[in-house]
Amino acid sequence: MAGFWIVMGSILLVILFLIGLFIFGLILLIVGLVTKKKPKNQGKKAPKVCIVIGSVFMGIPTCITLWLVISSAVNSASTSIKRKSYENVTDKWRNESVMSERREADDVVAEMLKTADSDDSEGFAKFFTPNLQKGENFKDDLDKFFETYPKGLAECELEGGSHGSSGSYNYGESVQTSSASYTCTLDDEWYSIYFTFCFENTNSPDDVGITFFSIENLEAGALDAEYPEEQCLVCSIVDESEVTARLIDGYPFVFRPTPERSITLEQMQTYIRKYDSLDKMIREIGEPNVDKKYSNATGYDHYYELVPEDGKPMYMYICTRSSTGGILYAYPCSDTESFYDQEIDKT
Repeated sequence: MAGFWIVMGSILLVILFLIGLFIFGLILLIVGLVTKKKPKNQGKKAPKVCIVIGSVFMGIPTCITLWLVISSAVNSASTSIKRKSYENVTDKWRNESVMSERREADDVVAEMLKTADSDDSEGFAKFFTPNLQKGENFKDDLDKFFETYPKGLAECELEGGSHGSSGSYNYGESVQTSSASYTCTLDDEWYSIYFTFCFENTNSPDDVGITFFSIENLEAGALDAEYPEEQCLVCSIVDESEVTARLIDGYPFVFRPTPERSITLEQMQTYIRKYDSLDKMIREIGEPNVDKKYSNATGYDHYYELVPEDGKPMYMYICTRSSTGGILYAYPCSDTESFYDQEIDKT
């Protein structure tokens, strides 16, 4: 960041110098023209010298400015012509600087889904880094991906798009990576799309491109599978007969149905205020429909299914200190939303 401001400061100083040079030249030119017209200065060299020097001083910044404008136009035209020859977005990354990885992620996922919808496995493979394409298992993973790929995703409206990026600099070498995740619905089936990518590697352009790409349906997402490190391409579609899954608060979970139980939001709020631990609540109303413990979280997550409201599925999220221990806080949620304004804080 310090280097950026040094460069910007240097550019500003050069601009100010050129402006000052032009103004000084303009003043000399005006002085020369005015004094030359006076009868007493007829035949004298001083006014002519002022005019010449003023014209030179004005000409230098003018010529430099024109040169910069023309050079910029030529480079822009050259880049525009060059872009037309790019095979895809990742090919552009290997030839141009990326200004916004968020925009690039949106562009590349749109291109990849369009390519997959057209059954172009060869074109789809080219989105990945050249080094990954040379992997011994890449072709098999590519074939398996297209065997299960749900056509039509390119026409879906993608939601989410959360992104995370990281970078490293080492003795002039720059490596920049990022990730993105999206969700969409096709024919009433929920899908998640997640991928990682490298958009800059100054020492190894063949490592620039998509580094991992996965598509999962609701059931596959609920299983939360971990894929081998060497596997860079996945399309996991699990049949609903293999696992019962629900979308809760925007995330897929393995779900334990309790058709015999019916709890309203008001009843659940009463239970939470009544009991200080999940264990005590379980004794009265039974176990939650979902239990989840994330490795990067200290609390334990639980969800109880509630009576739907206005035809919309409803759940109560409860966070506890241990698997069935003290309740920290709770709030209702739907399949896609959290209602934090109705939170019950037990701390």
